[in-house]
Amino acid sequence: MQSRFSVLFLLTCFMLSTACFSNQNTLTFNRPDNVPQANYVLELLTLAYKDIGYEIHLIDFNPQNALRAANNGTLDGQLGRDNSIEVDFPNLLPVNYPLFKFKLILYKNCQQSILNRLDNVAILADCPIQAQYIKNTQFDGNVIEVKNISTQLNLLTQEKVKGILLLDFASDSLPIQHPDVCYQKETLRVTPVYHYLNKQNAHLIEGLDAALNKLHNNGTAYALKAKYNMYD
Repeated sequence: MQSRFSVLFLLTCFMLSTACFSNQNTLTFNRPDNVPQANYVLELLTLAYKDIGYEIHLIDFNPQNALRAANNGTLDGQLGRDNSIEVDFPNLLPVNYPLFKFKLILYKNCQQSILNRLDNVAILADCPIQAQYIKNTQFDGNVIEVKNISTQLNLLTQEKVKGILLLDFASDSLPIQHPDVCYQKETLRVTPVYHYLNKQNAHLIEGLDAALNKLHNNGTAYALKAKYNMYD
């Protein structure tokens, strides 16, 4: 009887220690939007983490609070962000490998002039690169922050703003359509995206960078970009 109890006790300890070990090798991130760029990043990072003995766990999380949660350690980091986040979220450290590049786009009426001469623009409240770009260009017009792209598009087509800032991959599926108005887009900036980790996970950065470069050099990253129709 005592022997059976000892075996059961050892098995229980083993199961608990295995679970703890598994948790230690799992990093949690907020679930990204279902767009090709995000799916590419997720698949590439899943392979990179597997290479260093870790797994990615995704949870549904309010996108507007995700950066703050990653900065305070509630989340382990951000799957993909540009470096505009580094000023306000100093606890997030980048893995040096650039995952892909995107364009910051200005949509405006064809008859309007350059950004600095527009009366107003609409930007996304949870998109730091848009706010940072406006700040760095010393834009003198009125800046309207909204929660989603649909609101930006409505403001532009209803002529309530003179221009809107969008990311190219977010705007491709939402073309601006208005029968009586001509719209044009202008590329303001081309920006790389990096994987960010909370500083408590800083010990993983070197290994992840090496794993991502290996995936780049053996053609895996290129194949995944082709799979998701992504081209820099």
